[in-house]
Amino acid sequence: LVLANSTHTLSLDCRLRRGRWTDDAPINAWPRKVALVQLALIYTATGLQKLVSTSWTPLDGFSALYQILQSPQWARYPEAIEASDGWLVLPMAVGTAVTIVWECCFGLVLVKKSLRPLFAVVGVGIHIGIIVLMEVGIFSWLSLALYPAMFPASSAHLVRLIGAVVDPLPDLPSAMKP
Repeated sequence: LVLANSTHTLSLDCRLRRGRWTDDAPINAWPRKVALVQLALIYTATGLQKLVSTSWTPLDGFSALYQILQSPQWARYPEAIEASDGWLVLPMAVGTAVTIVWECCFGLVLVKKSLRPLFAVVGVGIHIGIIVLMEVGIFSWLSLALYPAMFPASSAHLVRLIGAVVDPLPDLPSAMKP
């Protein structure tokens, strides 16, 4: 975002510069591509790092999430997991396996664009699960903020849609105009 022209559209800067919230002038695509490469590196490196721990592998029954969600350091509701009488072991093992495969293979989105929707859906599910079940600050929100980099055409359409809604808003006070 530092390298991109982040205030090009849907910003106060755009409103002051253009007199409206959106700007249709073309912008460079390389910052978006850098953000996507960064996202792929983060997820792939995280997945590979997790392979060092047996709890993320079949060697320990994919028990990582079940263990993490009982830890008062990370879990929002550790007592609920402990009180589950073990019925959550299988769903948590499936979640652990999906997470590790998804992270380790995330780099595929760089070479196979058709996989991006699948990886985005799984990633949104993982991050919503983290937001609901864990205490890790704004990590998931920041990660999700990079997901539009996977879909440039959809993002552009969304910006146009938002612009159509907000551009009819009243003009800024004259004191704020350049």
